[in-house]
Amino acid sequence: MASTYKTPGVYVNEISAFPPSVAAVPTAIPAFLGFTEIAKDLPRNGASPTVRKTTKISSLLEYEATFGCGAEVKDVSVTFNEDNSINEINLGAKSFYLYDSIRMFYLNGGGDCYIASVGTYGEFDAIDDKFSAFKTALDSLEKEQEPTLILFPDAVVLDGDLYSLQQAALAQCAKLQNRFVIMDLLESGEGVTCSEDGQEKFRDNIGMNNLKWGAAYTPYLQTNLAKDISYASLSDETRKALDDLVPASNTALKDTIAGLQSAMGLTEQLKTAVAAYLETAESANLDEVLLKAANPEDATDATTYAAAVTGLGDVVAALEEGTATSELKPVTVAVGALRKSFDADSAALEGQDVKQVKGVFRQLASQVTGVVAAAQSCVDTADQSYLMQSVDYAKLVKEVSNSLDTLPPSGTIAGVYSATDSSRGVWKAPANVSLNNVVGLTENITSDIQESLNIDVVAGKSINAIRTFPGKGVLVWGARTLAGNDNDWRYINVRRFLIMAEESIRLSTAWAVFEPNDANLWVKLKAMIENFLIQQWKDGALAGSTPAEAFDVTCGLGTTMTGQDILEGYLRVTVRVAVVRPAEFIVLSFMQKMQES
Repeated sequence: MASTYKTPGVYVNEISAFPPSVAAVPTAIPAFLGFTEIAKDLPRNGASPTVRKTTKISSLLEYEATFGCGAEVKDVSVTFNEDNSINEINLGAKSFYLYDSIRMFYLNGGGDCYIASVGTYGEFDAIDDKFSAFKTALDSLEKEQEPTLILFPDAVVLDGDLYSLQQAALAQCAKLQNRFVIMDLLESGEGVTCSEDGQEKFRDNIGMNNLKWGAAYTPYLQTNLAKDISYASLSDETRKALDDLVPASNTALKDTIAGLQSAMGLTEQLKTAVAAYLETAESANLDEVLLKAANPEDATDATTYAAAVTGLGDVVAALEEGTATSELKPVTVAVGALRKSFDADSAALEGQDVKQVKGVFRQLASQVTGVVAAAQSCVDTADQSYLMQSVDYAKLVKEVSNSLDTLPPSGTIAGVYSATDSSRGVWKAPANVSLNNVVGLTENITSDIQESLNIDVVAGKSINAIRTFPGKGVLVWGARTLAGNDNDWRYINVRRFLIMAEESIRLSTAWAVFEPNDANLWVKLKAMIENFLIQQWKDGALAGSTPAEAFDVTCGLGTTMTGQDILEGYLRVTVRVAVVRPAEFIVLSFMQKMQES
């Protein structure tokens, strides 16, 4: 609307000459669901711990700082044959795959991602309804706009409930229309003893709804990720069986084992002494306990400080008692330094302000954890000595590590999606790509086996194969969604490109809501969408020698809208695109010709 001018002069009006632009949304930001080492916030100002919200991270280092590392390996049971070779390895408790899947995600080109913790490793057995725990974490993702991929490698522990969770994830993708599910199959569990059983059960139980919003991969991967396997990881029976393999004449190795066992016992005793105080204080972090005790909002008198000092004094006394007969010099030195600091600092607390008290507590807390760290260092040294002296122990550690290196493929595949999107574009099929840090597969899939995986003549549920090729390594050798017989949504890159295009255009045209629904608006919308699609065509996402062959945008009265539509407040735009399809089957025909000279 033109301004009404009343004062003589020169006035300037700036008129927008160009339509708004469409910004492409990110395409490979996965959301991982699973168990983590840390899943609760530390108490703040006396508040109860709260479960972490879905958190965005940008690196493995950031993940470790926020959620911790992998689960401690323990209670591994190993049986030996008469010739001392390993007969069977039983890893005991359920394996947790999330941490290693995150590692593989970054090793294969991953970037930003979201983590939704289902719970801690220690809470696993206490969670009776694990499906509901996963479903709660999945539902929390609905509040996040950015994730474009969903995967849950730890969900294979759900056995039959895995399929219900996968169905729920597909339903969320269909509802929001801005994300895609990468699925794992079962290779063990109830009624499943191999990948072939898992494929059959997956197709029988995944249902027929929303299949175009997900893709499945098989088999599991054998990786070369480093594992922290030690003497402490073994069950008591395995330790005894391993120790019995040492000849009585090898006194040096016997002494090494005895020293290792002694150091382990002392370390556990020291950890117990500290843990008892932490449990009483209802915290998982000693430093936070001490800061909480000295919080000026709780108290400013000496009573609270004295109580905190007394509690810490009990810890110091317990550490002294535990190391009274220890021959581990690093530990006794650390305990002696702690006692000296505690006596000096606690005597000097009276009359100090809150800031100084907090500083004292921080220093003492650091020394307490330093005592436990010194004991653990002695254990690690003795364990390495045992490893170098015993061939049987070294072989066992290697075999157990190899057993733990088997992973569901979803995390690695998410890294492939991210790398492909970055190097080529979301329109490029994430296939014929080698996998980093993968040394083998749980099953070697041949061309004959892949025929039934790739094309399901019964229900069209395609499963993408990961295969080993001589001289090439391990390659992703499939690019189909679960809707393998659907000509519109057969290929992953087509589905994901349109997710990106639809979401980008939807977000970029929000400004048009409640604008006058006339030809001016229609021209602006058509121009901005066409400009966006022209760039996609130039990048290679759309097929056609000219933009007119690659896409078509229509908007107007009598074409996409009727007069009644306008009266009811509707503005309809029709966008048609020719997304590039992958060359899945390349057929070369040869024939002989007659000699001409």
